[in-house]
Amino acid sequence: MPEQNYEVAIVSLTGNRKINQDRAVLLRDPKTVVMALGDGLGGHPRGEFAAQLFIDTCERLFNDYPKPLTDPLDFMLNAVEHSHDAILDFGSRQTPQISPRTTAVIAVIQLGMLYWLHVGDSRLYLMRDGKLKKLTKDHAIVREIETRKHGKVQRRSGVTRCLGSVNGPCGGTTGHPLKLKPGDALLACSDGLWDQVSNEDILAAMSSDAPFPAEIKNLAHTAESSTPKSDNVTGVGLRISKSAKTVANKDHQDTMLDVAVEQLKGMVNRVNNN
Repeated sequence: MPEQNYEVAIVSLTGNRKINQDRAVLLRDPKTVVMALGDGLGGHPRGEFAAQLFIDTCERLFNDYPKPLTDPLDFMLNAVEHSHDAILDFGSRQTPQISPRTTAVIAVIQLGMLYWLHVGDSRLYLMRDGKLKKLTKDHAIVREIETRKHGKVQRRSGVTRCLGSVNGPCGGTTGHPLKLKPGDALLACSDGLWDQVSNEDILAAMSSDAPFPAEIKNLAHTAESSTPKSDNVTGVGLRISKSAKTVANKDHQDTMLDVAVEQLKGMVNRVNNN
């Protein structure tokens, strides 16, 4: 997808925490874009290392895989599995041994299509035609606690899946590939963002006619300033131009041809090696 057809944004704020355990990255090739985000889990040591290992793995695989990706699902599953193993290995080599953990969300945009996978409670949103849709379903147990002093209901959640866990499942949940439209916008974010702003705030930032990077940064700062006990706040997003239709169609055809060529090369190589 030509860069003039879309805007990207990435922001990560520490909030009212000693360190930022969130990590995010935007990886771009002329015809493939990958967004990835990890939120190191509090309560487990070195969560920032777990999140960074996930991001490093995504970047390494992105550089190793031929683009366009002939199998986006394979890419995402390998990113999750390899980073999970790397996190376990890192934890086992510490003295004493530790168990760092992280959430993960990956989105691949190519061929005019969106593919995604997530683990934990980091989310992926789609804005289309002025409406906001949460594409991911949190891997978390949510309990509502009423605060008597203020009469408010606060949410407390426990993540049921993550990377780096030695006791629970780490497998990601994938969504059905989705054909993207001109004007669509995507936002992957940690709970420090989505839990501190309303859906209306997120929708307004993603649908605004103002520059996308500035809107997402403003949204993150709104989340950070919404509470004196702000968590780390991270978001990474992409918005397709409303005028991208003609170019997108041509790009789709060109990329389909590239994928077919790459698949043919792979078949020839396998035959020659047998």
